Amino acid sequence: LFGARLDLPELLSDLSVMLNSGFNIDVSLRAVGQTQPDRRKSERIMAVHSRIAEGSSVSDAFAQEPEVPADMVALISSGEHGGHLGKVFAELSKANSEAAKSRSEIIEALLYPGFLITVLIGTLLLLALYLVPAIEPIFDNGGGEKPFVVGALSGFGSFISTFWPTLLIGLSLLFLGTLSLSRSEGGKRFISAALLRLPLIGTIMRRSSRARYLRSMALLLDNGVQLNEAMRLSAASTPLAHDRHQLDLARERVSTGQSFSDAVAATRVFDAPMISLFQLGEESNSLGIVMDRAATMTEFMVKRSMSR
Repeated sequence: LFGARLDLPELLSDLSVMLNSGFNIDVSLRAVGQTQPDRRKSERIMAVHSRIAEGSSVSDAFAQEPEVPADMVALISSGEHGGHLGKVFAELSKANSEAAKSRSEIIEALLYPGFLITVLIGTLLLLALYLVPAIEPIFDNGGGEKPFVVGALSGFGSFISTFWPTLLIGLSLLFLGTLSLSRSEGGKRFISAALLRLPLIGTIMRRSSRARYLRSMALLLDNGVQLNEAMRLSAASTPLAHDRHQLDLARERVSTGQSFSDAVAATRVFDAPMISLFQLGEESNSLGIVMDRAATMTEFMVKRSMSR
């Protein structure tokens, strides 16, 4: 429905409570849908319920919702076939709540520097286009030499006044070019690689993207999904196109018989200490547990970077 979006963290939390209280998925979905205060969201939930009532599997019913990613569908399917759907929904609820909180913190962390940059640009334009032209005659009539700052702002203001149509066209073309570039996979990789080079912001984006991959891998492996399929789904859920491409290449290497740690090491997505953890996980047959700990460590570093 237009304008209606599923609140996944809330929906997953409600379903996990119902399922772990002994109710089946049919009763749980109907109860959550009927008690939803937002009518449009209620209709979306009841649509999922209707698909299950008509014979679809739980994973197929959720797969038709655009907000539900492929790795989540795979986890629901594994829980459905393994008979531990309540546990899977509880894990998904926790992971999605933490991801939503992390996204919110990143946005809040970027708002303040974004606001400062906007104010800085606005102040420079105000000074160059209005204030400096008003005080320049004082220096011209007095015969004194203009201060360097006044002269620099005057030159900047003259440049803007003379070439503003060209600048406007240039900025418009830059915006349209970036928009067009972002629609191709190669363009997405180029943009994400450029963003990763930004100080501090690039670090946050890199760690956040990799934490998402690690968390998805941990959940999928712990719920019985095969390594190759877990790598495919986790790579697809990775926000940065640059990392997504490299991790897809790692999956192809694993398909040819290479170990997971060696395949991932070749991508340089993760640092040497993390690769060592992966090797330990493979040797002890506990890669899912290691992935969970690595995800927790990476999420902690994301929060520390945002605090800085």
